[in-house]
Amino acid sequence: GRSRTLSLRQIYRLLEIDLRMAGINSLPSFYRYTQEFVRRTWGSWEDLEKKRRPKKEHSQFHISKGKIRRERATWEVDATGYSAPDGKTYFLLLAREVWSGYFLGGLIAEVKEGTGATHYNKSFTSLDVARLFVKLFSDYGLPGEIISDNEKILTAELIQRGLKKLNIKIRRVKPYSPHLKLIERSFRDLKNWLRYYSSTHEDFQEALNSAIEAYNRQKHKFEHINTEVVPFNSTR
Repeated sequence: GRSRTLSLRQIYRLLEIDLRMAGINSLPSFYRYTQEFVRRTWGSWEDLEKKRRPKKEHSQFHISKGKIRRERATWEVDATGYSAPDGKTYFLLLAREVWSGYFLGGLIAEVKEGTGATHYNKSFTSLDVARLFVKLFSDYGLPGEIISDNEKILTAELIQRGLKKLNIKIRRVKPYSPHLKLIERSFRDLKNWLRYYSSTHEDFQEALNSAIEAYNRQKHKFEHINTEVVPFNSTR
């Protein structure tokens, strides 16, 4: 349909038996297959949307100056600091899918007292980022593009070479640019959940996992998007 469509998750559940007979045995593998099929047949999710919608709706898939378009197969990667109720400070390096608003996962680094670490570049390495990407690619498939700032652990040759080999584009934006990166706006809501779960979980990793799960179940609005950003479970 043009106005209401089944999510990829719903399609997978409806066709699960047939898909398993065809060798597609999990939801992540179905995502990867579908993404590759769309890329091969139409070029991108954006082009598919234009094909299936009337021309009067095409304008919503164009970027206005200073605005962000919700794009499929696009991830954002950024870091933020967090001060826990117990007085400990952490750096969180997280990945987020632009279309669904779903936080995919990330890395945690506790800032040790006396180390003088004031930025996540000193807490994570490019190898840490590479391992994170490998884990996320295995779980969710390959994105078409990754949006990040120009921090050195994200611009290192190891990362650049790996993404290029996988044909993943990388788009650079200025740090602290919430008008260019939805993830910076999303951190605020995620931290609200994290403040709650930090007080109910002794282990900070478990608290973050619970906060991400709670965030991903919610709908979110942003000032330049007319419709709610639907949670991951309803859109994949």
